[in-house]
Amino acid sequence: MIISEDYHQSNYDAFKDINTHTEDYTCFGVTPENVRVLCLKVIFGNGAMVLIQYSRMMSPITFNGTNEMKLNTPTLQLIIRGANLETLMEFLSEHRLSWINSSGAKSMTDSMMMRKGEPEISTIQIHSKAKQKQDDAQT
Repeated sequence: MIISEDYHQSNYDAFKDINTHTEDYTCFGVTPENVRVLCLKVIFGNGAMVLIQYSRMMSPITFNGTNEMKLNTPTLQLIIRGANLETLMEFLSEHRLSWINSSGAKSMTDSMMMRKGEPEISTIQIHSKAKQKQDDAQT
């Protein structure tokens, strides 16, 4: 059986379209309903990035009901603070959240740049659990 080059190209194009199409909000990107991502890309204000595999995320992922989410892996804890985070939590539970970035909003006037009701990520913190264990052992 001979497979044409056109066949390979059409499969690649379809794959590329699925993986590059996200619905982008100010602070995050979401894949279409039928697409799941393997990693969550966390982008910090200084340009640094961390990729967190969905398979490494540990239950429970918590939301305090107002302004803070906590996500744990075996080695890291990610703390996301902001407003209207319920939607973000839903996308995360469906493995559709592809990237997050803090808005850097520090005041109410900064928040007005967001679309009304849109989830806003004001800060993202990441902590090493190994360092946390060392600090706990020393106290």
